[in-house]
Amino acid sequence: MARALVAAAIALAACACDGATPAKDVRPGALRIASLSPALTATAAELGAGASIVGRTPWCTGVEPSVPVVGSLADCDLERLVSLRPGLVLVQAHEPTADLVRVARARGIDLRCWHLDTVGDVQAMVADLGRELERRGIPGAQAAADAIIAGHLQAVRAPIAERGATLLLFSTDPPMAFGSGTYPDGLWCAMGGTNAVDVPGYPQLAAEDIVRLKPARAVVFGRGPIPDWLRRATQGPVVTVDAPWLLEPGARMLRDGPPALRVAAAAAESAGEPAP
Repeated sequence: MARALVAAAIALAACACDGATPAKDVRPGALRIASLSPALTATAAELGAGASIVGRTPWCTGVEPSVPVVGSLADCDLERLVSLRPGLVLVQAHEPTADLVRVARARGIDLRCWHLDTVGDVQAMVADLGRELERRGIPGAQAAADAIIAGHLQAVRAPIAERGATLLLFSTDPPMAFGSGTYPDGLWCAMGGTNAVDVPGYPQLAAEDIVRLKPARAVVFGRGPIPDWLRRATQGPVVTVDAPWLLEPGARMLRDGPPALRVAAAAAESAGEPAP
């Protein structure tokens, strides 16, 4: 099935047939980008390449809704991708799929791939993508990338106020935590904070685990109400932070993530102060 799909995509390109998906109208000779990652789409748009994006995933933001959907790396519609005639395809993974590589080689499409496991990986991607876009005719892309990274590094230098380890949760039913090596953990610790959960990844906890960890406070990511049991299990205040960009490894996470966490830390500090 996969070979048939690849063959169909190459045949489609050979006969110069656009199929059912019209190619986005981009200035002749200009860069045409297809992105298979919402984080890369948003970052490319932040760096000034939004008008050059001709293909996207269903979850991409920062571009016009009319931009055709080609799917993600796991379910990319190769026929539709080829019909959009991209010169550059952005991929978030350790490596692109073999089928995508074959189609890209057959059509002369450049693939750029980034694995984004840590905040440091995100910084490197923003810098790399800025240089790549500048080289390909997007003026100001490199300067924009440099400004985002410089602002991020300055933001994390100012330490947050903390009187003990903080529990970082993205779910309360069941309790699920951001452990070491996650994006929120990387940002929080870069700002001088301490994560109450020192195991890697996204562990599920029980109320008894939280009591045992004895966090000085808890920060819950999202808008949901804070359950009473969590307040009882936590030694200090529990606050929420509604900043979905903290979970998307792109330019906005670097720029707006530290201020959002700083606000949460200040709210927790204020809530934990004794009444006058």
